[in-house]
Amino acid sequence: MKTPEKLSVLLIDDDELQLSTMKKILNELGIGQVYTARDGEEVFQFLEDMDKIDDMDSRVDVVLCDWDMPNMDGLELLKCVRYKYPDLYFVMITAHRDIRFVQNAVPFDVDALSLQTLHATTVARQDVGALTEVPGASPSPATRRRSHAGQSAA
Repeated sequence: MKTPEKLSVLLIDDDELQLSTMKKILNELGIGQVYTARDGEEVFQFLEDMDKIDDMDSRVDVVLCDWDMPNMDGLELLKCVRYKYPDLYFVMITAHRDIRFVQNAVPFDVDALSLQTLHATTVARQDVGALTEVPGASPSPATRRRSHAGQSAA
């Protein structure tokens, strides 16, 4: 498992205040590298640039993504990310409290869902607690589920 200071996190949110607050909190909590993006286009450009880096320790370990964004919402982004980066640990952040709504992310192998509160500090602390459990080189829970499903079929 990676320690917080070795983690690399990509925060995605169209709300500039929320994005800067979450970044500040994650930095204060000791996360090693925190990158930000405001929409899906920025995310894919960033991930493509990261693909060109040979150093595996410099790549993003975790994505923290807001659900409600214009143009491409978090669910659409999750679908696209899963297609090209199936092992990337993906946490969806949402203020939706209806379980039927958030269950829409499950078929697309979201690794975790985090309930967004009015206080960004609460969300960040919850997410950092979960992030410290992310194995450095181990597959994400979604990848493990897919692997088990493939083994069962064999």
